[in-house]
Amino acid sequence: EVITEYGGFILPKMIFAAAMNLPAEGGGVPMAPKASPEDGRLSLSSASGIAKWQTFFLLPFLVAAKQERINGFNIREENGFRVLLDKPMVLHADGEYCGDVTRVEFRCLEKRLWLLHEKEGD
Repeated sequence: EVITEYGGFILPKMIFAAAMNLPAEGGGVPMAPKASPEDGRLSLSSASGIAKWQTFFLLPFLVAAKQERINGFNIREENGFRVLLDKPMVLHADGEYCGDVTRVEFRCLEKRLWLLHEKEGD
C-alpha cells in the first residue's frame, strides 16, 4: 500500500517503486521523465501487476521514457509517500543498500531528501 497526502492506493504484485526528484537514475534510466528538483515534490515511479516474463519486453519503453503508455507503470507526483509492504523489499538510497524494509517514508524538504525506514520490530 502507498499512502500519500491525498489518500492511499494499492500496487498489486509490485516490482519496484522509486521516489525521484530528478528525471533519471544515476545510470541514465528516465524513471520519472517529468520530475524536477525545483518543484518541491517527489515523483513515485512504480511498476506492478506485470508478469515477470513481460518485464524483459517492457524494459525498452522504460529506457525510452515511454513507460506511462504501459498498463502497470505508474508515476505520481506528491509532497511525500509512505510505502507499506506485506513482505520485505530491498531499499536503496542513491545507489547504496539501506536494508530490507517493510515500511519506508519519503518526503521532499527544501534543499534535502529526507528518508526514514523502520527496521522490523520498530
